[in-house]
Amino acid sequence: MEEGEDGALLYNPDKDHSVLVNRSGREVWSFLAAPHSLEEVARHLTVAFTEVTTELAEQDAEKFLQALQPDFIVAKS
Repeated sequence: MEEGEDGALLYNPDKDHSVLVNRSGREVWSFLAAPHSLEEVARHLTVAFTEVTTELAEQDAEKFLQALQPDFIVAKS
């Protein structure tokens, strides 16, 4: 992962595929260094971005994780 102030560039060398993510995507990706449930990811987002509601955090986290499968996230829990 190459990080910047506004986000990060994720690169999967096995598939030669990259994706640019915003600040919240970078936050989720870093949080996923250890396995976490969707609920835990959403809760983390509401702490990191206090203006985000729990409902919006859950929706955004689910969309983000789905967008990264199967190229970046192997297993969904």
